Amino acid sequence: MYANLSTSIEINDKEQPKYNEYINNEYELREQARQLLKSRLISAGIEFARNANSEAFEEFYRYMSINIPKEPEPSWTHKAIEDAKDLIREYFIDEIVQQLIDGSEVSSDMYNDYTDGDQTFNETIIDRSYGRTEAMELLDELYEYEEDDSGIWEGLNWEEVIQAKAAYTYGNAVYSKWNDIISNINDINPENLDVTFVTEHFKTTYEDEWNTKFEAALRVYVLEEL
Repeated sequence: MYANLSTSIEINDKEQPKYNEYINNEYELREQARQLLKSRLISAGIEFARNANSEAFEEFYRYMSINIPKEPEPSWTHKAIEDAKDLIREYFIDEIVQQLIDGSEVSSDMYNDYTDGDQTFNETIIDRSYGRTEAMELLDELYEYEEDDSGIWEGLNWEEVIQAKAAYTYGNAVYSKWNDIISNINDINPENLDVTFVTEHFKTTYEDEWNTKFEAALRVYVLEEL
């Protein structure tokens, strides 16, 4: 669940309030709400310090509401972008940096120009299962990337067809976002990199692995494109 936790204090003007019976914080009640919060917290703290009695806190909770608004799930487009970035971070960053060091344009052909690129993409992106509703929502949002090779799902039943089509459609979307990122990376000019920003900690930690500050700086620049 994607959620932000927030707390709101609201005034209840009933002597015996029922759960969640609150008056919204109108402008003229805000100061009253602040004073009520302050006094009840002080009283509850004193009572607990004296007697280790939590009843005062329980009483305080009756005058407080806690809102946990649920944010909408990320869109499938957003998920595709993040998955494309993760492919670079987790699998292909070394080869991308080496291509830049060699002075060549970074390849966007994941299947043929990266070690185990085809296998990695299929295992991490394509080989996912989708429920019927989830698959339909994915296909509806990512219609621009819809897979149309019917040979992929030939011989499958209707539900399996939807799932397979969703899986390959999502793969198309991720690959498209991968291409966009590689295009941005190719705009980097290694000759113009300023390596002075690489901190002493950064050099000490990674210099043995990457050999040069230049390579370390280049890796940072690539990751900043994500």
